[in-house]
Amino acid sequence: MSTLSKPVIGRFFLLLLGIALSASGQTFVPCGIKSCNTKYENCNNGICECKLGYGGSNCDKDLNECVDLDPNACSFPGGYCVNHSPSGNRYSCGCDTRMGRWRVGNETDEHGPTTCEDVNECFGRQTPCHDLATCENTPGS
Repeated sequence: MSTLSKPVIGRFFLLLLGIALSASGQTFVPCGIKSCNTKYENCNNGICECKLGYGGSNCDKDLNECVDLDPNACSFPGGYCVNHSPSGNRYSCGCDTRMGRWRVGNETDEHGPTTCEDVNECFGRQTPCHDLATCENTPGS
């Protein structure tokens, strides 16, 4: 039996052509003096670097872009941030449309709306004020 086809004792059970497969099914590739987990890391000039959306000492932590990377994401009035999985669009923005206080504005980017527009409750079929009162809209109310 050749040394390449022998099971490796410890972390890996298969070593073939420089690619190692762990007992948990994760794939590792040589990178400098260590191996990178291909699910979470890229090898860049001999250094394992976390893939976009991952962090931590082993790059296996799903980062919350709304908190960990960009706490100001979607921080426009009426806006909120939704974290997604590391693959694809990592976060998206939305407008708090509950109770009809905000609506999506006309400006968007790859994360969704970049503005929310206030809904003026004083105009429309039914105002929230008494007939003898003066209705004044305040943003987000």
